[in-house]
Amino acid sequence: MAREYRFLTETNGKLRSLCWLSLLDDESISVGLSDRTFVARGLRSEAPLDGVIHANFIDLQSKMKPRALVNPHLTFHPPLKFHVHSNGEEEIFVGIMDVDLVVQAEGKLAWIRFVSDPLRNLKPFQRRSGQQVEVIRFLAPNDDVSMRICVDFVTPNNLPIATTPQSSLLFSNGARTIEILAKAVAPQKSSLDWYHES
Repeated sequence: MAREYRFLTETNGKLRSLCWLSLLDDESISVGLSDRTFVARGLRSEAPLDGVIHANFIDLQSKMKPRALVNPHLTFHPPLKFHVHSNGEEEIFVGIMDVDLVVQAEGKLAWIRFVSDPLRNLKPFQRRSGQQVEVIRFLAPNDDVSMRICVDFVTPNNLPIATTPQSSLLFSNGARTIEILAKAVAPQKSSLDWYHES
C-alpha cells in the first residue's frame, strides 16, 4: 500500500512545509521539496575516471521549458532507474543507480542532498481536507536557519532516532530502506544535489 509523508519544520509553534516522501506500491521512492519557488538552473556532476575527477555542468535554463525546472522531484524505480522531473513535465534527467549492490558492499548509498531557503520563506503547513498523509516534524532553533535534508539508501540495522534539531528517520519500501536526516544549517538559497551512476 502506498504511503505519503510530509516533513515539516517546527519553530515556536509555527509549522512550515519542508519536503515530502512517497513510497509507492511498485517499491518506487519519490522525494521532493515543498518549496514551490525552488528552480533547478543546471545540473552539475562529478565522476571519477582513472583517478581523475571529471566535472560537467548542463545549463538547463537554455535547454528546457522554464516550468520544467520549478520544484523538481526525484524518483527511484527499482531495480536501477532514477529520474528527475517536475509534475506533468518531461524528465530533466534519467540515469541508473545500482542501489542494492552499493548498499550491500558499503552499507549506505548517499542519494539526495536538499538545502531549503531560510525557514521564514517557506509556506505555512496546511493539511488538505481528506488528505491521507503522515506528518513528521523536525524541530528548528529559529526561522532564520535553512534545513539540510539528506536522503540515503541504507541497511536496515538501526531504529529511528527521536525528533531533535538533528533528526534521523528510517523508512522501508519493499527490499530497500532509506534514511532521512534533517539538520539546521546557516541560512542560504535552496539547492539540490544527487548521486547517480550514469
